[in-house]
Amino acid sequence: MPRAALAAALAVSLLLAAPLLLRAQGVCDGRPIRAIDIDARNVFSSDDSLIPRFVRTIGNAVNWRTREETIRRDLLFAVGDACDPRRLSETERLLRARGYIRSALVVPIATVDGGVRILVQTRDEFSLEVRATVENGGDVPLRRFVLTEDDVLGRGIHGQAFYNSFGRRAAVYGDVLDHHFLNRRLEAELTFGKSEVGPVGEVSLRRAFESDFDRVAWRVSARYRKEPFPLVSTALGTVLQPTVRAGADLGAARRSGVPGQLQVVGMVLSYDRALAEGVPLAPTPDLDSTAGALLAGRFQERRRMRLHLLVGARKLVFHAHRGVDAVRGIEDVPEGAQAGFVLGKSLFGGGGLDHDWFSAFEVSTGTDVGGRLLVFTRGKVEGRYLESQGKWDGILGDAQVLVYDIGPRTTTVLAADAAGGWNTRTPFQLLLAGGEGLRGYGSDALPVGRRIVLRGEHRYFLGTAFGFADVGAAVFAETGRGWLGDAAFGASTGMFGTVGVGLRVAVPHGSRRTWRLDLAVPLSRGLGPELRLAIGQQFGIFHGEPQDVVRSRERISSVTVFDFPRF
Repeated sequence: MPRAALAAALAVSLLLAAPLLLRAQGVCDGRPIRAIDIDARNVFSSDDSLIPRFVRTIGNAVNWRTREETIRRDLLFAVGDACDPRRLSETERLLRARGYIRSALVVPIATVDGGVRILVQTRDEFSLEVRATVENGGDVPLRRFVLTEDDVLGRGIHGQAFYNSFGRRAAVYGDVLDHHFLNRRLEAELTFGKSEVGPVGEVSLRRAFESDFDRVAWRVSARYRKEPFPLVSTALGTVLQPTVRAGADLGAARRSGVPGQLQVVGMVLSYDRALAEGVPLAPTPDLDSTAGALLAGRFQERRRMRLHLLVGARKLVFHAHRGVDAVRGIEDVPEGAQAGFVLGKSLFGGGGLDHDWFSAFEVSTGTDVGGRLLVFTRGKVEGRYLESQGKWDGILGDAQVLVYDIGPRTTTVLAADAAGGWNTRTPFQLLLAGGEGLRGYGSDALPVGRRIVLRGEHRYFLGTAFGFADVGAAVFAETGRGWLGDAAFGASTGMFGTVGVGLRVAVPHGSRRTWRLDLAVPLSRGLGPELRLAIGQQFGIFHGEPQDVVRSRERISSVTVFDFPRF
């Protein structure tokens, strides 16, 4: 089909979305697929007539348009297959899950010979992201630089270059992830470079569970990473504890059931070594000895070879909603329930290898109440049992409850979060304030071992500016408390609170990537207002598990069982 005719057909389908859905149910009823047409659009197209031409030209010039063959590799159907509406809707979700795709539409059109022609239209997200921090004084004013491209050459390849000179030695590394390695749905990832304290290298090849129709997943990987583990001290500042994480793993899993109701069973053989290696680095060299004395004897090496069993079950569907965590973009929200369990047993002893058992359990739910309220719960706990000592250690847990009230232009979100660690032998610390906690008290502050945070945020969609950007506003209130636990440099706190207002912007319109500017006023201390610019919401269903918890988890439990093998 000529591109102009294809674009016209898809434009009509967008304008007549509701009747078309009814039509799709009628034509996608097992008829054979005769042809598949792809309309892979750049960030801006001729439909964006409200946006000045020079803006569209510049925007498209700095973005690699996703290639047609890149889109085809993610299709869950082929010419000659019987048309299945579930595969069409799941393909839409899979395409939208790519960081470089802003929107996706898959439409069946009846043909005169009794078959169907499938029209696939995608529109790109801005895939290039640049972040930089510049300071006056010093030999090198550029202190931090991150260049990220999610769609190199339009082939769905993620590339990132990272530079950081805030430490005593500069950190430089790169990461490359090909989602379609060897033109297949294989993921190959390579990380290389050096951190402030040593070399970093990791390579992995994996076949992931991406859609409900995927049945087999596997991975093989190897790594050596010597990186600083930041520990915040109210007296010393941020102390960098050099840590080494080295190992390799090989695993596979299989899913059974029908889309929307699946079970998974898998096995992973892994060797891991984790230890704190080297003198802690305080903000200035004269404080190194003090930091070393405070951390002396706190951390112990872990070295083991284990065989893990993974088991999970889910009854889950994804429904598209507008303006959940995005300003106005469409997001695929999980509704239903899923649970997963990991059980690991060390295989060998001697030679410094630990004798232990490892277990992790997770559960999450999502419920649509009356078409307006969305309620989500999530919880996860892990720990290991030391056979030689007859006790548990490395116990980490976190839980969250989220309630969304979504109206035509407003979204109100209420959240309760809890996290903690017990008997930790490797570097561990939570922060009550910062990216995972309260706003208004600094980017990294109030170190604790356990915390509870309550939040409320009212978001209002102001409109689309010049057809170019979705703009919203927000008001928020937060309160939280922390306890010492056994975290390094941790302390128990009283109740802290924050109120504030914010601006939300998504560029271009319909984007799921939210730029957030918050003005937070702390209530519990004699501090002034804090202004912070960030990407993504401070909390929400798409925020994921807190990173200060994930960084201390064992690798195999750093993602859910159903995200295997992306750990």
